Parts: sequence; structure tokens; C-alpha cells
Amino acid sequence: MENHNTTTGTGNLSAVRSLPRGEYFKLSDKPSAKVWKLGAYDRSARGYWAEDCGDISNGKLVKGSRVVFVGFTY
Repeated sequence: MENHNTTTGTGNLSAVRSLPRGEYFKLSDKPSAKVWKLGAYDRSARGYWAEDCGDISNGKLVKGSRVVFVGFTY
């Protein structure tokens, strides 16, 4: 498994599959973008569960190939 990390002006870009469980990430580099927390991989849905940190009852499945923003101040 390869780790594809890239540095931008506002943080790092990384594929979801290369992040450790519990890592915080954003789907966009906008300052107002929601912060998500990476959960477990769901084999039946073929995706990673992500929890919305602003709303504990909200979550979504994210593909492992999705590029997200990490390394920001939360």
C-alpha cells in the first residue's frame, strides 16, 4: 500500500485509506468546511465510516481513494 501525501499551503493532502483510524480530516480546504473523524472500514459497503465532529448523529461513507485535507489546526 502506497502513501500518497502531498503538502499544500493550508495542510496536507492524503488518501483516506492511508490515514490511521481516529484521524481528523476535512473534505475541502475551506476554513468553514466540516471536520470529520475517520472510523472503521466497512467491507460490505466498501468504504470507510466518517463521523461528523459537529453533529454526532451525522456520518457518511467515504471511499478509500478519496483525497482529503489533514494536518490543520482543529
